Amino acid sequence: MSSTQQWQPLEHIIYGFAIHPLAQSSFAPPLANDRGPSHDFPQNTHPALDFIAKLDVGDEVYAFEQYGDANNVWYRGYVVSSTRSTFSQAQHDPNDQTGVLATLDEPQVFVAIFPRSHIHVRDELPDAEGTLAQVYARVKMGQDPHGRDKYPMETLKEEEEQDYVRGRAVASRSTETASLSLPPAEKLGPPRPSIKSGDDTAYGQTQPLVDEIASALREWHALLFVYLSRRDYKLFSTVKEHLEALHFGRRQLLSETLSSDETVKLRKACVTRLVRGNMAQGLDIIVRHPTWGGLVTVDVENSLDVRSWMSAVRMYVTQVSLAHVDGLKDSSPIPRSCAVYGLKDHLVKTDIPVREKSHASTPSFASSKLSLSRLQTGNSIRAQTNVTPVANPRASVAFYHVFLELRAFVATPCAPGETAEVYFSLYSKTSGRFLTEEFCGILNHNGVLARDSHTKIRTLFTDLGHQDIQDTIYLVCRIVRNGGMKMSAAGSGFSSVRSPSVDVRMTLDEIDSIFIGGSASAGKDGANTVRRPFGCAVMELQQLTKAAAGLDLGVTREYSMPIFVPTNEASFSTLHQDLIASNTSSFEKSSRADTIAVTVKVFHGDAQTTVKENPSLLQDAPITSRLGFPDVVFPGDIRNEVYIKLWSGDFNSSNTGGSGSVRLRKGVAALAGSTIPANIEVGCEVRRRSGQAVEGAIALGTGEPPVTRFHSMVFHRNDTPTYGELIKLLIPANIMQECHLFFTFRNRSAKERPSTPGRTDTTSSAERPFAFGYLPLFRERQSFLEDGSHTLILYKADKVSAISINEYINAPALVGQADSQPMSRYLVQLRDSFTIRSFLCSTQFTANGALVDLLNWERLQDKEDLVKALRKFTFVGEMEIVKFLSDIFDSLFSILGSSHNQNGEIDDLVFNALVMVLGIVQDRRFNNFQPVLDVYIEKHFNCASASYHMIHSMNRLLANPADQHTASPLRAAIKVWHYIFKFIIRARELQKQKEVGINATSEHLDANFKREIQAHLNEVNKLMSELSPSLVGTHTLVLQHFASILSELSDIFRPVELVSIVTSFATTIGHTKGKMTIWKLMTYLQLVRGFLFDSAQSRALLLEAVVGWIKPHFGTYDEYMHVQLDDTDAVRDASRVQWLETTRLCMSIIAVMLDRLLYCFVDPVITGNPRAWRQEQENVEYLLSLLPRILDSYREQQSAVMTRLASLHRSSASFGSSVPVVLPGSYPFPLASFTTPSVPSSPHPSASTTEKHKRVQIGLADTAMIILVLILSASNKNLANFLESYIDIEGKENTARLLLSFFQVATLILNNEAFPDKWLNVNILSHKVMLKIFDPIAFILLRDFIPREEHSSGDDFNVKLWRDALSTLLKLLSSDQLVIEEFSPQKRRAVWRLANDVRGEGAAILLRLWEAIGWSQTPSTQAGALTRFGGYQTALVSLVEQVLNLCLSHHDQLRSNAVQILYSMIVSEYDQRGNFSQIETELINKLDKLFMSDIRGDDISRAFFVSQLRSLFDSSALDDQLKERVGEFLDLVDLFLELLLSVRELPEGEEYQDDRVIATLRLMNFIRRIGRDEMYIKYVHQLVNMHLQGHNYVEAALTLKLHADLHHWDLNSFVDPMPELDLPRQSQFVRKETLCLLILEYLGEGKAWESAVEICKELAYQHSEVTFNYQRLSEILVHQATLLEHIVTDQRYYSEYFRVAFYGNFPAAIREKHFIYRGYEWEKLGAFCERMLNKHPEARLLKNAGDPSDEIRNSSFQYIQCISVTPEPDRTLSIFTNPDVPDSVRKYYEHSAINLFSSTRQVTADPQAGFRDTWVEKTFYTTEETFPTVLRRSEIVSTEIVRTSPIENAIHDVEAKTHELHMLELKYKTLSQTERVVSTNPLTAALNNAVDSPDDSGVLMYRQTFLAPDYLVEHPDQVDAMHKLSVAIEDHS
Repeated sequence: MSSTQQWQPLEHIIYGFAIHPLAQSSFAPPLANDRGPSHDFPQNTHPALDFIAKLDVGDEVYAFEQYGDANNVWYRGYVVSSTRSTFSQAQHDPNDQTGVLATLDEPQVFVAIFPRSHIHVRDELPDAEGTLAQVYARVKMGQDPHGRDKYPMETLKEEEEQDYVRGRAVASRSTETASLSLPPAEKLGPPRPSIKSGDDTAYGQTQPLVDEIASALREWHALLFVYLSRRDYKLFSTVKEHLEALHFGRRQLLSETLSSDETVKLRKACVTRLVRGNMAQGLDIIVRHPTWGGLVTVDVENSLDVRSWMSAVRMYVTQVSLAHVDGLKDSSPIPRSCAVYGLKDHLVKTDIPVREKSHASTPSFASSKLSLSRLQTGNSIRAQTNVTPVANPRASVAFYHVFLELRAFVATPCAPGETAEVYFSLYSKTSGRFLTEEFCGILNHNGVLARDSHTKIRTLFTDLGHQDIQDTIYLVCRIVRNGGMKMSAAGSGFSSVRSPSVDVRMTLDEIDSIFIGGSASAGKDGANTVRRPFGCAVMELQQLTKAAAGLDLGVTREYSMPIFVPTNEASFSTLHQDLIASNTSSFEKSSRADTIAVTVKVFHGDAQTTVKENPSLLQDAPITSRLGFPDVVFPGDIRNEVYIKLWSGDFNSSNTGGSGSVRLRKGVAALAGSTIPANIEVGCEVRRRSGQAVEGAIALGTGEPPVTRFHSMVFHRNDTPTYGELIKLLIPANIMQECHLFFTFRNRSAKERPSTPGRTDTTSSAERPFAFGYLPLFRERQSFLEDGSHTLILYKADKVSAISINEYINAPALVGQADSQPMSRYLVQLRDSFTIRSFLCSTQFTANGALVDLLNWERLQDKEDLVKALRKFTFVGEMEIVKFLSDIFDSLFSILGSSHNQNGEIDDLVFNALVMVLGIVQDRRFNNFQPVLDVYIEKHFNCASASYHMIHSMNRLLANPADQHTASPLRAAIKVWHYIFKFIIRARELQKQKEVGINATSEHLDANFKREIQAHLNEVNKLMSELSPSLVGTHTLVLQHFASILSELSDIFRPVELVSIVTSFATTIGHTKGKMTIWKLMTYLQLVRGFLFDSAQSRALLLEAVVGWIKPHFGTYDEYMHVQLDDTDAVRDASRVQWLETTRLCMSIIAVMLDRLLYCFVDPVITGNPRAWRQEQENVEYLLSLLPRILDSYREQQSAVMTRLASLHRSSASFGSSVPVVLPGSYPFPLASFTTPSVPSSPHPSASTTEKHKRVQIGLADTAMIILVLILSASNKNLANFLESYIDIEGKENTARLLLSFFQVATLILNNEAFPDKWLNVNILSHKVMLKIFDPIAFILLRDFIPREEHSSGDDFNVKLWRDALSTLLKLLSSDQLVIEEFSPQKRRAVWRLANDVRGEGAAILLRLWEAIGWSQTPSTQAGALTRFGGYQTALVSLVEQVLNLCLSHHDQLRSNAVQILYSMIVSEYDQRGNFSQIETELINKLDKLFMSDIRGDDISRAFFVSQLRSLFDSSALDDQLKERVGEFLDLVDLFLELLLSVRELPEGEEYQDDRVIATLRLMNFIRRIGRDEMYIKYVHQLVNMHLQGHNYVEAALTLKLHADLHHWDLNSFVDPMPELDLPRQSQFVRKETLCLLILEYLGEGKAWESAVEICKELAYQHSEVTFNYQRLSEILVHQATLLEHIVTDQRYYSEYFRVAFYGNFPAAIREKHFIYRGYEWEKLGAFCERMLNKHPEARLLKNAGDPSDEIRNSSFQYIQCISVTPEPDRTLSIFTNPDVPDSVRKYYEHSAINLFSSTRQVTADPQAGFRDTWVEKTFYTTEETFPTVLRRSEIVSTEIVRTSPIENAIHDVEAKTHELHMLELKYKTLSQTERVVSTNPLTAALNNAVDSPDDSGVLMYRQTFLAPDYLVEHPDQVDAMHKLSVAIEDHS
């Protein structure tokens, strides 16, 4: 940059922000090693510090001039600061909200200079006028920069610029020119930067969410200080959490290290965070694209970014969803209940429809490797991403999985050498069952895995369904001790996991000796090792419950589970239930067990995918499966597991057992050789038919290897133990049918036995098995053992090894089972029994015999057996069927084509079986099986002949639909109609594959097949045309499922043919009534959602047909068409409710069509084809024909009756949902309105946040959105054609009705009746659309609705139409949603990008319409007017209020046009009436409302408005009288607005109470002068309320008296009612009396009883002399007496008075002025000074009470002087001279009714003289008003200073004391003549003080000082005073 020695303009405005703070106090050159920002000035310059900017980090700068060279550049420009004012306000008034928010909403802007080193340049912007570049070019060329043109902006002269930096205005520009060589004085105002959305970065082009987050964070950060100042710490913490999470997410986006899926997931989480943050603060809800992150755009005509584009319909649905973000249940912003849910984002690019699946694919969620817990915490929307369905159907199924890790085992259940077994599983409290298998871990005495101490104890519980986690789920841990029968005392301390100092590993031999499946003889102590019950721990998994709501997914949390032991070990199997139920008598704590520490993490998705995506966590973690099948089983899934639960045994010797053998049986106890209860241990193994044990066939649980033999727990001396132990059998499928379970029983000794040397078998003879039992797994090798309980028969076992398998394998195994053949003589049944429970989980075997028969139907030789098997099949359980889905279909279709069905005898049975199976799959409980069925049809189905059989079976049912035998099967078949057609079409495809090469025959067969299908559809149409009541259910099902078959029919019919089929079907259902109408509309909805609407060829035909079908079902409700005259109110209400339902469904149908058409408009294939584009435009134009009915529907729904019914209506679909059903796509749905989420604390309090906008009638919102989208979709040409054709067909009158209806609806929408004002995108869209359609409407109005002047009588002009049109347009242009300059940064950015500033376009339309209805240009010019006036404008003067609203706008064109309209209104009114008093009245009232109630307008808008209107009149050649009258009126308006602003701009807070009262009083005086009594009364009561809020009751009463004084005591004249004060129409007398009674109440509250007595006297006089209402008089006198009693008896505290003077740089209104303030009750000088300093935070308190110096008076700082003053009442009044006046009465008058005050100070001329030369200076202050008054302060109007010499002061003191004694003498002399007993203490104290006064004070000191001879020598002039003092002392003595 070249060196510049003067300020030079820049070519572009430089935009940036401050990166270093800049203060005015430190500008020394930096040191050599200082790398901080430079403070160097331009050379040879010494700038005034006032013009150096005070920068805070983050302040925005806009530079337009520069100074200096490349090394030292200074800029001059705008500085925009919002944080500075926030800090000061927050410090000064923590409770002030309005002041803080006002500064946030309107940042501080000033012009200053600043160095380039302190800012970061972000962008270069053009100036708003576009002249800066020209000035720069002229300067470069050496020309005069202002030679040709001046800057267009002339409103801001540089001489008038002021910089209010930290509350201090800088000097004028002349100082700057003198010190800094700034541009010459004739230079015009600085250029203005063009409006920008801001916050754009280069990276934001590829990641728009980065800029969106930055914009929100800047706004939120500024608001954080507001919440702190308001002490709203909860909101502060919430916003801070959102801010930090979004900042973290933004950094991740900028890092570009995430995968595409992770990036999309992160964007979704960030978008949700942005919404939540705005909602928490009451800010606008902005719709951003969920996957792209940018602001959603909906335009179809302009260039668009397809990544951020979304149809307006989906944008609306997303807007509603985000407004209820906490209630969303899935990741999609479009709820499943919405009609547009599941629709493709882009249409198919060809005319050939793609065959779609008839069911909605279930989304799959994949967990990300990246932890986003900071963003996801608190989100109710899951952050998972929908995975596009692929060939693998598993991708469409998702389950919940629970990861568990044992972190610490703080217990010592076993001694060294022993182990503890822990079993973890998930238990459902609701259903009372375990959901998963058990995870097993065997720990040594140190609490780590015995097998490998370094292995982590962790597992993953998988496949929990959504229904499972709806229940209360507990994590259960069972602990079993493996060691001696009795617990060892060793190791009494707690053990924990991971002890690095101890080697906890064990040898393999040691493990085998204690392992459950090991040999009993292994190890030296193996024989004495038993499994003993120890304890249990449970914990509710609330994390799973949160996962159901989308919370805590992927978040790891640590928990502690306390361990409890049973009080009786016999109840160990149910100990977990006792713990859950808190049965404290069943468990207790143990010194050996404390807690178990675990970590839990919940995942959602496919188990395999979850493990792959979390390899570090789950790679080696054992999978603990669900106990049984999950909700879905896929083809190829193989699971073959048997669960056996050892439940209980009955070993009582007295038990008779069950019958099963005639042989004598003995009990186990007797066989064991003891009558003492035994310690029974059960052994179990799996054996083959050969007797060989299957190795590793028993699993205790995941986490430990399987074992061959299992030993149960041993319960000490228990003959009836309940084990409750679960084992899983892992038997290969090929040998399962020949396997059985073999159980042995033995009695374990409680004594320790040493091992015997030399013996290989260490098991004692007493512990050998004494009984055995067995259980075959298959019955006759056909079906598996049935699930449930089984009681085994026990046989005596002298030597188990000696018993051959052939001896027991055919013996009865279960109690109650008959002997199949004679038993071996070696088998002896016992009386005892043992019970187990079995459960099969297998995809290869089943326990259902009927299912086995069907799957093995080839074995059935007889046809009747096959028929019987098919009939039995209908009773097979649903879960069994879905497990063998593919095999069942194979069997059924094989039977269909078998030799048994050559003539179709079994067709119906097979068809019914197929329908049953398909119905199960269709059921909501098994909808996850639908992908299985799809895979089967596509890959496994191979029956080519099935189509013929199935069609004919279906037709046979349709032949007689009303028959009782066929009606139910027909309805069942219709429910699975689409799957039936899937099979039929697939069968035809298989058949065609066989017909390859025989084309002629194939074509003939195709034609026959189509005819059969057509015949079938004709039968359906015939069914629908029958009107039998018995067929209503069947008709409903056909309507519900008809659309589902079209996707299958598309394989054989062309789209046009399908439309014909649909039309034929629709023709047959046109007569429907009642609920059938609902289902008919649902059918239409499915049609437009389907593939037929994808094809351009069929789309136009279908759209035209659907429009005709739905027209009768919405619009205006015609009661005569829907109900009968004699119907009850309930019937009529039901009819109206159904009409509301049909209307909403029709809106859904239209919405879907519009949505799909909008996507056509952005389809490159269509946009590149002009013919296709025109076709789509014609489609939209055809939809425009529905606009009149849609408008009627909106108005009908808005009626009171419909609103009431909608608010009362609920449906089953509405319960449990917190999100409103928008554009319903299913039935039923609720009609009730929804309450928008409450805003805890809004930072922008306004009328828009009131209750009226919190209720949303969603039906109105749907209809309003359809209107908007319909207009948005249509081009301007479409809209013009529609209006022109409508006026041609319907005529002008009907067109006027249509336009009036539109204006009414548009006004309601703009009033936020349909959408809350916080729904930003929808509201901006509504404004854009309204403005779009006003252009063609304006054309129609101008062309057809302005009568020609030569043919018009005036009555032809449609005043209502034009008034509504202009009113709607004015409402649109004055909307708060368009005032972009007043928006917060985030909202301004969004609105600017979505709509720019549309007010200019609207202003042009407004002015064009207004001028068109005035006189022609010639008469207006002749009258001297600048614009057209008169004509029909005179009929629309009532719009002046709305026009005035625009006159105060900051938008130049809008304000200018509005001022021109107001100008023509005034001229027209004056021309017609000779005055414009009506406009004056309306203007004053409206200005008051705008500035005070609506908080609109400011000084700038006031100045522009008044000056522009004055300029128009001054420059026109109108009547001089009119111009003079207008000038006077504008002066009055200017003053009025100034007073209004002076009231409004005062901040809240007690410190500013007096200023508000003063400003309000000035305004009231002005209003009173101009004769606006109604407005005056309004401000009187505002002032009253202001005083009441501050508890200033006396001031409130005196203010209210101003209102009362307006009325007279007149009984004959009446005043209008005042609803806001609850005052009816009444006479002036009654009104004044009512106000006086209220005044009495306030005076009583303020204890001003004397003033209240005066009011009572006036009321008493009126009732005694005027009304003669003696009863009323008596009440008043009683009240007066009460007041007098209060005066005498009650104690009062009187406020103190203070004098306050303001010096220095204060506003002119108070500078150098003195006031007397009346303090608050109990307020002392210190508290008062603090209050004044809080009010003026920049001021300093003067300590000296004397006059300040000139330096202080002229200082640029502020100084306040506060001193206490004493009231000076008139002591000559009788109230003070009469000694009998009570002190309480006298004291009141000493502090009230006073306007004279005094203060004293001592002045010492000679400090050495001391008391003898101390003068007293007494200052008297006279105030303007008498206290108390409506104000708590009054200005001092005069001051008098009286100086008193020391001797005169002594004389006054002595005389005062003498007077006091005299008054006491008179008082007590009078009292002595009465019989009253009074206290003489006051008299005694006064006499003692007079007689025994101290030497250094009082009369004695005066005598010694002033009557001494030396005093006369020193003061010879005081002889008279000495004599007077001597006399006074003598009198005193």
